[in-house]
Amino acid sequence: MEQISDTPIAEAPKTPSQSITSEVQASKKKCGKKNWPAEVGTRDKSFRTLVSSWKKAGGTAEESLFSVKISAVGTDPDYPTDIQARLSQQAYEWAKARVAEQAQLEKYQVFTKVEKSDIPEDTKIVDTKWVYLVKRRADSSIEKYKTRKVGRGFTQEAGINYDEIYAQMIRLETLKILLVIALHRDWAVRQWDVVAAYLQALLQHDVYITDINEDGETEYWKLNKALYGLKQAGHEWFKTLSQILSTFGMHQCISDEGTYTNITIQPTKAPIIISTHVDDLIGIAPTEKDLDNAEKAIEQRVELDK
Repeated sequence: MEQISDTPIAEAPKTPSQSITSEVQASKKKCGKKNWPAEVGTRDKSFRTLVSSWKKAGGTAEESLFSVKISAVGTDPDYPTDIQARLSQQAYEWAKARVAEQAQLEKYQVFTKVEKSDIPEDTKIVDTKWVYLVKRRADSSIEKYKTRKVGRGFTQEAGINYDEIYAQMIRLETLKILLVIALHRDWAVRQWDVVAAYLQALLQHDVYITDINEDGETEYWKLNKALYGLKQAGHEWFKTLSQILSTFGMHQCISDEGTYTNITIQPTKAPIIISTHVDDLIGIAPTEKDLDNAEKAIEQRVELDK
């Protein structure tokens, strides 16, 4: 007679949706944040709304649950996905970061809200996404939670909502030469970081984007200025920066178009050389006062993080 094992029978495995739903509920319980910023709507407070937003994008509730599981596998916690950030223990910090980013977009008048009916027919609409980053100090402690609203540039079409995408930057050899010159002549050296550089660059094309706000509602924007992620964002920013530098007598070097100087054949001012690398600027000049003057001229148009 066959002996019956007294080993307990294993429970039936949970379905993917049951397993993921329990993980979501556990994550929300850990968060425990009740006092959300007033500007943040219901999207962060309810996973059901996240599923609803996914459905609006053409997916199903089951697919949205699967996306939570898939995105959670092997992901660096310093670079969470949108859903991970909204359901994590740091959800409150990410919510504040999104509010700050939205305020910055409004501060620089990056977009104008429009109705879908106002968008010309056959217009290619670019969608957006949130990108998250935990910035850390040298000792690995958290400096800030940073978010960006970015356009998904790969949905753009050449010749329709963008043309040129090239943006000059200083060559590494030029930067080394400038630092050697400053050291040899005992010149002052200063580095500047332009705050939200791309958001201050005017666009040459009509670009319409779609966005899902914090309440899970779809909005349509017409961009007045560049948005991070657009193919032409770097090119438009470089054009804007060139105009800014030209207002106080700076011109591009022939040998390196990412470097600007006010040096002429018959110099009448103190020499200043400024190199550019996307939104980072490095300037050298004989004295700190010369760099102060250049800094004030730049700050008349853009905000600098010094």
